[in-house]
Amino acid sequence: MESVKSFKKAQNINLLLLILVANGVAHSLFVITFPLLGRNLGLTDIQTGFILTVSSLAMMISAPFWGVKSEIYGRKKIISIGILVTGLFLILTASTIYIKLTFDIAVVSVFLIILCLRLCQAIGVGGIMPAAQAFIADLTSRDYRARGMGKMGAAFGVGTVVGGFIAMLIGKHSIAIGFSIVGLSLLILWWLGCNNLQESKEIGSSSLNTKFKLSYKNLLPMLFITFCGLLIYGTLQQVIGLRLQDEFGYSSGEALKRTGAVMMTSMTVMVITQGVLMKLLSWSPEKLLIGGCIIQVVALVISASADSYLWLFLGMAILGGGMGLLFPGNLALLSLSGDENTQGKIAGINGVSKGLGLALGPLVGAFLHQFSPLSPFMFTILLGGLMVAVSFWRVKNHKLILLKGNQSI
Repeated sequence: MESVKSFKKAQNINLLLLILVANGVAHSLFVITFPLLGRNLGLTDIQTGFILTVSSLAMMISAPFWGVKSEIYGRKKIISIGILVTGLFLILTASTIYIKLTFDIAVVSVFLIILCLRLCQAIGVGGIMPAAQAFIADLTSRDYRARGMGKMGAAFGVGTVVGGFIAMLIGKHSIAIGFSIVGLSLLILWWLGCNNLQESKEIGSSSLNTKFKLSYKNLLPMLFITFCGLLIYGTLQQVIGLRLQDEFGYSSGEALKRTGAVMMTSMTVMVITQGVLMKLLSWSPEKLLIGGCIIQVVALVISASADSYLWLFLGMAILGGGMGLLFPGNLALLSLSGDENTQGKIAGINGVSKGLGLALGPLVGAFLHQFSPLSPFMFTILLGGLMVAVSFWRVKNHKLILLKGNQSI
């Protein structure tokens, strides 16, 4: 009987991971192609950055709401909503691109249409990662929590790699077709996959615990690290293609392909780190966090000082390894800071930090790029250094708390 339960639990987790892969594909395809696509549609870099930033803010604001709702109504329903709205968003955005290129409608109309579509999608998809994080926490023991979070990150990373690969293949002329195919695939997955996903906990089992009390003091260091890590990622994702075009002299289409290759490689290294290296290392969440933050800074220095595409490529690949260690360690420490009735709220609050980082990243990247292609990279080095300092402080402070607790006993 126990083996049957374990098998069903593994199947449920694997189905969730497949859904996260699909969500990663959709996210990656859009954010990688949109800065250069925006230029082809007549939008300015600030306008594309604004769309990505405002939509990320909407996702951030909705995350705590979905996190609490997942405690009451279940993780499955929240995840299903996110997949459905994302599939519809890609199809409608593809239609907008086709109409613009065919009938040459006003740029301001294109801007407003894509902005509205992206806002609606961001609000709907805001619950996927909080619900998925709580889902993993429901089905993993404390000792296995970091590996479980690593699998979740690896699944999204695989999707990001596939999305980058698709972006690299389609170039600037077939983006609408790529959006349509991925959007239709998500709708099929919503119909077949989400319906077969089993709830990770009893629906409504936490409905009486409406306050979901948390110790925010213990959460703040990890939330800050989440924010900085996603701010770094969002900033670089916005400016990699622009730097290749403006500093290294690549054409729009070639910059898009090479940006896809860079981001795909970075995510591939992250996936390998989370799926393979973490098992071999068997590090504690604290060690994963500190080690990942240090590797990240080294990678950012290499990327900033790159004088060729090859060195930029290498720096971003190493960055994937650093993030592949620090994010699972950080998520595990976040999850272990609460009990089984607060996992949804913890994930939702973490979604605020993620959303704020992703929201500010594109806008900060586009703004700093106006001064020089290197400015965004120097900014990320500063953030990486802060993450190292906070990770050391968190581990040291936590040890002191445990020591005082043992002395009081």
